[in-house]
Amino acid sequence: MPLDLQSLLYAPLYGTWGVPATLTIDDTDYAITVIDQTVGVPIAGIAELETVRPIAACMVSQLAGLGIALTELDGETITFNGNTWTINAWRLKPSANGESDGEVYLVLEGATEA
Repeated sequence: MPLDLQSLLYAPLYGTWGVPATLTIDDTDYAITVIDQTVGVPIAGIAELETVRPIAACMVSQLAGLGIALTELDGETITFNGNTWTINAWRLKPSANGESDGEVYLVLEGATEA
């Protein structure tokens, strides 16, 4: 039986480090929780060359629970900690239980004050 990583890992992690965010998709606002990593995280690029990019991490299960498909995220906006960002891309960070139980890194650009 797989570990319940949602309650053992992600709930405490997001409960401690998470911040409220507003994800806007096609003029509809969704309240979600993200972990602000806008100081930059290494992201693998073409030919596995890493670049440091600002990201916001969120739980795949939270997006799925709101009926949001990952393919809807590109080019949309997210607001948290006083800034609005454009989602340039996303990368899955699966848990040991698979992609749907892990996180998604929202790769951000163009911060403006909210």
